[in-house]
Amino acid sequence: MLTVIDEYSRECLAIRAERSQNQETVLETLADLFLLLNGEIFYTLKEAKILIEQWRVHYNTVRPHSSLGYRPPAPQAINPLVMPASATQQ
Repeated sequence: MLTVIDEYSRECLAIRAERSQNQETVLETLADLFLLLNGEIFYTLKEAKILIEQWRVHYNTVRPHSSLGYRPPAPQAINPLVMPASATQQ
């Protein structure tokens, strides 16, 4: 059996049972799943690198994770407020 499970949602996306499976059956199953994806089309490698990096930053700093109490794994640090020069001269 070839079982494909989404790591995030834990949804079972496909189970393919065959007497034997080779790379063609695996690729065929994955190709069928890719047709259901609502994904990006990257026209250049540079575009792919930029968009993937933006997604990585969002995933780590903004997107809530249920296993972490719906907090991001690496939230962005908040810069302390800079006090005006007049307030420090008192």
